[in-house]
Amino acid sequence: MEIRNFKTESKDLRQARKRVNEKIGFYIHLTVFICVNLFFNIWNWTEGGEYWAIFPLAFWGFGLGIHYLSVFDVFGVTEWKRKQILKQIEKQRKKSNKQ
Repeated sequence: MEIRNFKTESKDLRQARKRVNEKIGFYIHLTVFICVNLFFNIWNWTEGGEYWAIFPLAFWGFGLGIHYLSVFDVFGVTEWKRKQILKQIEKQRKKSNKQ
């Protein structure tokens, strides 16, 4: 088992670990989504009647899509956030230099 020293671990390494864990979380979510919805569809098809399996598929799929957008930063929010943080740091430095 790996022992990590958080005081010496670089910020980049911590950030990389966090991103990898987020991606792993998404892939686990995707796998469970596929398995459960496959089960629901098989159950629905064998029982017959109204096609109810579309509802968990659609609503859970919507949630999975949101999860995807947040993990893979489709709209570039992470870069925007980084720029805003740098702006705020610069403002704070200027403010502290004036005092």
